[in-house]
Amino acid sequence: MSAEQFEEARRVYEVTRGAMEEEAWRMACLMASKESGRMLGDAEFEMRTMLHRMGAKMLESAVNERRKKGATTVVASLAAASATASPARTPRSSSAGGPRRS
Repeated sequence: MSAEQFEEARRVYEVTRGAMEEEAWRMACLMASKESGRMLGDAEFEMRTMLHRMGAKMLESAVNERRKKGATTVVASLAAASATASPARTPRSSSAGGPRRS
């Protein structure tokens, strides 16, 4: 990684650190609130959604940093890719346990 890339990574990290810590806290609360037998299934999908939000925030921050530097070609490509990507809920695996409970 070049010195310029390292500096960009540091700026993106600093911008997103607060949001990441908040999301990590919500994830910890989610896991702590689940009984041992209920940590898989719906809780897994909630956790994945939270992780997607963290990734989206990081991507948004990286794009904004590049915009500040005037990297319009890369920014347009990243923005187009993120606009078409959406976290899809995948079917439950058979390893997730028995039937869902409300």
